[in-house]
Amino acid sequence: MKKTLSPKQKKIAAAAEPTDKITGEDFAALRDKPAGMSAGGMIERFIPKGQKPIQVKLQKSSIS
Repeated sequence: MKKTLSPKQKKIAAAAEPTDKITGEDFAALRDKPAGMSAGGMIERFIPKGQKPIQVKLQKSSIS
């Protein structure tokens, strides 16, 4: 009898082939994928598609 995967397990299994089993390939694919804020995920959501992000040069503050 084949066990069904939970929704969270299906998300992991979908990272690499075969998509109906969790293998080491899935974890390797997830490890290489940037995630969340550390990859600028939040900033990218606010930039319209096809437009490049603006780079801002910050100056040192004179307030101590």
